[in-house]
Amino acid sequence: MTTAGETVLETGDNAILTNFGVWSPCGTWIVFDRRSDAYGERFDGTTIEAVHVPTGELRQLYRSGNGAHCGAAAFFPDRDRVAFMVGPEHPTADWTYGPTHRSGLLIDLEKPGAALPFDARDLLAPYTPGALRGGSHVYAKHPTRPWVSFTYEDHVCETATAGEANRRTTALGILDRPVAVPLAHDRNANGSAFCVVTFPTVDPRSAKPGEAIRACEEAWIGTTTSLAVLGDTIAADGSIVREVHRVDLPNDPTLAADGPLQGTRECRPAPPAGIRVTRLTHTEGDRFPGVAPPRHWLRSDSDGSRIGFLKRDESGVAQFHVVPTAGGTAVQLTTGRHGIASAFTWHPSRPWVAFIRGGAVTILDADTRKTWPLTVVGRAGTEPLPLACVFSPNGDRVAFQRRAAGINRICVAAVA
Repeated sequence: MTTAGETVLETGDNAILTNFGVWSPCGTWIVFDRRSDAYGERFDGTTIEAVHVPTGELRQLYRSGNGAHCGAAAFFPDRDRVAFMVGPEHPTADWTYGPTHRSGLLIDLEKPGAALPFDARDLLAPYTPGALRGGSHVYAKHPTRPWVSFTYEDHVCETATAGEANRRTTALGILDRPVAVPLAHDRNANGSAFCVVTFPTVDPRSAKPGEAIRACEEAWIGTTTSLAVLGDTIAADGSIVREVHRVDLPNDPTLAADGPLQGTRECRPAPPAGIRVTRLTHTEGDRFPGVAPPRHWLRSDSDGSRIGFLKRDESGVAQFHVVPTAGGTAVQLTTGRHGIASAFTWHPSRPWVAFIRGGAVTILDADTRKTWPLTVVGRAGTEPLPLACVFSPNGDRVAFQRRAAGINRICVAAVA
């Protein structure tokens, strides 16, 4: 069911939107992939495409081959370039798609087919500074700097019989800093960005209360050189609680600290010198501790003063919360029996947040706590999917998805 002010873009087969960055900087194109299921859980897409919102023109940007698949595409905020994830070509029994076996590609809107490798991979000791040893995932370009944040998992530690355990963490790629590696391993690859790990997670087998054993779902904080990161943190009773952290990055992330940036046979790649991590939430004493489902990525407001996240209230309902970037008390901004059902984005200039709630695309004013729907609630099966809900670059529209006739449709609602 669509409503006045809502447009459905005809894309043919199934379309999947990433939860951020789907709009081109000028707000005329939306990028998507072709994973086949409603929620993008099967990584089986073979094309990255864009639809021109004013005319409906479809443009294929990339087609994978040799058994590889691709997805999770997002525009850079400052140029018509798209970053996306690709699985291994010529997959084998010991190298199939998975968290430690994927990488990034970059492609320009006006140069379809000419993909540029993002991250380098070196699987043979002594390894190469600027290259990592595993798989990357979901790439977010800094608003102004040539930096791209992403999540990372380490193949060397995943398959080793001794040394540190693999765990998800965040990483950074510095664009236009090419890294060449020895191609002595079939899965080694050169890259166009110098990459380093950014969150110093602790091996879960030795972690102490207060330490984070996993990091993920990060986002840039305004235009600063800091990231908002979810860290799975050991509580005093030994349980794991997902908390919000701020990671401050140095101006030069290529300088090593206590360990080599590229890692060793026994140790994961080490974060660079000057990394500072501050835990912003402390929820282990709450009735429902930790950041709550649905899965979402942290997002800051436009001036970088507060970070939005989802957490369950006393009734167990997922509500929108904010915590000051500089530290302080987290505040719940929504109430009611209908929980937040999707990832969310902030308006580029107003204190507004867009998400799915109660079967409708909904706007929250984070200053007044007022909410209002952009779409009406229709019959069951026509409600917006609990996926992307992304403001356009000037904030006049929100992109989201509905499912009809067995396929995901890209929809655009005007912001009132």
